[in-house]
Amino acid sequence: MRLSGVGAYVVIGNPQAIQEIFSQDSKFDVGRGNALAEPLVGKNSLMLLDGDRHRRERKILMPPFHRERLQTYAKQICSITDQVSSQWQAGQPFVARATMQKISLELILQIVFGLSEGERYQQLKPLLTDWLDMTDSPLRSSMLFLRFLQQDWGTRTPWGQMKQRQRKVHALLQAEIEERRTREGSDRTDVLSLMMAARDEQGASDERYGSER
Repeated sequence: MRLSGVGAYVVIGNPQAIQEIFSQDSKFDVGRGNALAEPLVGKNSLMLLDGDRHRRERKILMPPFHRERLQTYAKQICSITDQVSSQWQAGQPFVARATMQKISLELILQIVFGLSEGERYQQLKPLLTDWLDMTDSPLRSSMLFLRFLQQDWGTRTPWGQMKQRQRKVHALLQAEIEERRTREGSDRTDVLSLMMAARDEQGASDERYGSER
């Protein structure tokens, strides 16, 4: 498909073909192909990297995704889903998208960021809810991803609203990262903590933490 102002895209749906593409990252500029997502994930996201840097940082970030760790996360996902679905009432309709959003939100907060209570949890929750709401309609989404609409005119525009939320989320997460760095011997198992503790063969950490993401 060809998107005006963006370029040509090829959409692949076959699982075997997708696996082949992602196992050949030296032949495909996968990161460059994901450039459309930069406003949401940040320019230093692993999704946007290619070549040697992509391979190095992907290897550093593997510990949180080992099989045993994923099994633990799977149990947490089931528990969060049970908590959300327990609020359903027999014979009463519910909006599937809203339910999936609640589950996704708690997964991000608890499993990825390791937050289930406290002031930062309470501050991040509405910000991330608004963030997820930005993509709930084609109109709002187009205003975020079309470059000529990416103008920061404050809260009067969708782009300005997105950038404001982005700055607030970044500040809260950066404060959480700095606080965790002061703790020694932490046994936290959330994805953020494990990424912060990851090192390469030379003992270097993921260079993205502590910098703009």
